Amino acid sequence: MLAVALQLAMMGVALRLSGTRLGPPFPPPIVAALVAWPALLLCTDEAIRHHDRKRARKTQQRLTLEFETLLGQTSPK
Repeated sequence: MLAVALQLAMMGVALRLSGTRLGPPFPPPIVAALVAWPALLLCTDEAIRHHDRKRARKTQQRLTLEFETLLGQTSPK
């Protein structure tokens, strides 16, 4: 559903910029915002993924250390 809405919005922008104007053209700041928001979303998504990977790696390291410590306590010497 989001893809359809995005496609309709971009089609409207393309029609207005190509000269088939149904109303007044978009002001340049709005066009710049429409062009720039996908890059902003991609940067935000990548930052969230990086944070999640970093947290998962730290959790895995902690769990491995705990397991090895517990294994060392119960193994005969």
